[in-house]
Amino acid sequence: MKKTDLIFIILLYGLTFTVVNMPTAAANRMVKVVYFVPRDRPFQWNIPAALDTQIKAVQRFYAEQMEAHGYSRKTFNLENDAGGKLIVYPVTGNFNDAYYHTDTLSKITDEIDDQYDIEKDIYIVIVDVSTERIQGNCGIAPFDGGPMMVPATGDCVQGDHGVDLIAHELGHALNLEHDFRDDAYIMSYGAAREQLSACAASMLNVNPFFNQGGNAGNIANALATIQMLTPLTYPANEENWTLRFSVSDANSIHQVQFLLSIPGEATSLMSCQNFNNIQNTTVKFDMPTGATIAPVNNVYIRVVDQNGNVSGKSWTLSATKTTETKTINTDRTETYLTLTYDSPDALIPTNPSTEWAGWQERLTWEKTPDGLMPRKPNGFMDPIRAGYKHLLDHQWDYWSYAHAVSRIVYDLEGRDYAKFDAFFYMPNPCGSIASVEFICLADGAEIYNSGVLRGAQAKNINISFDIPAGTRTLIINVTDAGDGNGCDHFIIANAHLLHRKPLITEFNNYTDVNNDGFVNIVDLVIVASRYGEKIAGNPHPNPDVNRDGIVDIKDIILITQGMPPIDGAPPLPNAHRSILNSEDWQKAYAVLPNTVVNRGIAVFNLLFGPVVPTKTLLLENYPNPFNPETWIPYQLGLPANVAITIYAADGQVVRKLDLGHQNAGNYVNRSRAAYWDGKNALGESVSSGIYFYALTAGEFVATRRMLIRK
Repeated sequence: MKKTDLIFIILLYGLTFTVVNMPTAAANRMVKVVYFVPRDRPFQWNIPAALDTQIKAVQRFYAEQMEAHGYSRKTFNLENDAGGKLIVYPVTGNFNDAYYHTDTLSKITDEIDDQYDIEKDIYIVIVDVSTERIQGNCGIAPFDGGPMMVPATGDCVQGDHGVDLIAHELGHALNLEHDFRDDAYIMSYGAAREQLSACAASMLNVNPFFNQGGNAGNIANALATIQMLTPLTYPANEENWTLRFSVSDANSIHQVQFLLSIPGEATSLMSCQNFNNIQNTTVKFDMPTGATIAPVNNVYIRVVDQNGNVSGKSWTLSATKTTETKTINTDRTETYLTLTYDSPDALIPTNPSTEWAGWQERLTWEKTPDGLMPRKPNGFMDPIRAGYKHLLDHQWDYWSYAHAVSRIVYDLEGRDYAKFDAFFYMPNPCGSIASVEFICLADGAEIYNSGVLRGAQAKNINISFDIPAGTRTLIINVTDAGDGNGCDHFIIANAHLLHRKPLITEFNNYTDVNNDGFVNIVDLVIVASRYGEKIAGNPHPNPDVNRDGIVDIKDIILITQGMPPIDGAPPLPNAHRSILNSEDWQKAYAVLPNTVVNRGIAVFNLLFGPVVPTKTLLLENYPNPFNPETWIPYQLGLPANVAITIYAADGQVVRKLDLGHQNAGNYVNRSRAAYWDGKNALGESVSSGIYFYALTAGEFVATRRMLIRK
């Protein structure tokens, strides 16, 4: 039955475009455009006008590239109205915005399948969702016709980046595979994608969408027969290894493609061979340099026939022996944290490698402590082309390179570590829009949080923190800071753990200042009351615990390390409060383990009152997950007007807690932390799910995530 056309011409700011409510009939296969809007979001009338410009730029890109490769200016047929304006089909979704934040492709495909012939034509679906992402990515597209989807707004589709994105995802719908051999290829993840590869242009030369009136009909695809003629094993670390395949296709072979990936990496086109009107052949492909370093490789052969149909077959190849583990000389006081370097000097993760990098293809890349620099994985931009020259400048002895969201778990059972130390780097901030949080947990309790790091803030910063004694499990989480950004590349370099050293035992005999057989508050009072005095000889009692000639903060800390826990200790005289504001604390950190200094600070919090924080921080709410109430702790380095705002996952404000003007200090325990009863501004209990809370204190703003579980 012929569908009725209903066309509206909209005039907006002097621009015209065509919005068609029902698709028009067309003889040839073409690319069409749908603007999909959830039922609770408004139709943005400027979107179709922008699409007219962007998608026609994509059409020109393909035409110019086909011509550059020696073909005519072939390109896909784009559906326009009689006046040459892009036709856009507006579709209102059956559900609200939040419904389409997950499983977007299948949900929207199901809704448009009844209205449009998605089997015949390729549909570019512009999705207007508040996340400005498609399933957490800038775009997504199945092979062989799509439909492909990109967000309607946001950084993904701005300017030339939006043109590249649409061209890339459309390439998948046209059956083009990823091609990471050159970051300039449109099917790579490069920063400046401006070319079709020769393989891609040759394949498009027979694609039905580029050959209207020729092989554009539904020509039956007789599947190719593909056999591997070489063994499924290869010598480990072999530098030259050739694979042979037997290929036949009744429709005649146009192109044979060789693709490869290591498990956990994106599959990439490695090379192709073109043929003319033959039905049987034997092809040879060389494994890329360095590929045999990996214990396993996945290979895939695709056959493109003269009508543009594609067949394929894959195999898993393995090395005949594993690479020998190398051992290096190292200072016994440190242990490397790596991903794969298994040696007595290193720890490797205990959780699956699929959790180490949160990108769609689970990409990781590592230089190990023995200096082994593996081949660049498929999907990673070339270090030099993308400006990552630091990877080759030997700034770091070893590093791992991945993508948020990442979770790495190390087993510390039976080991005694005192400190974590590493460098953190965001090599590709994508114009400073990338953002991450580096979070570490010891046995499930958070012990370090970098806060949100954006773009240039994370340029080779040093991350160092103490590890609680007796820690069994250390977890490193690198989050996307809640924005779902697809640009959150990161490097963790020279990550290592320092072994706990014996506490300063040479002074233990001197900590019992009054020689009563106990190290307690009496000894601490004696030392504190004589703070700053120079001591000569060995008087009794001698407050110079470390015998360096002066009573200072180091003597106080040596006392506190040997004291039992203090419960309700009486305060010391106010005259000694001045030592809490002394810069000597920082000097103590320089000569004593952080855990020892922190113990001293904790004692003085009880004796003298809280030490004023040096910076403002938003801490993790507790309990978390919670039901129905939670406390939100924070600390203020400066007096400020304080407010905490609760947001739902879709960004809507749920509740605002105005806490007023507060002095610098710690607002951590339940009597001082912010309290949320799990209700919105109307007094209604909110539903289960993820929420975000933001602290605003003067110019300081920080956001963290929490979970209500009912």
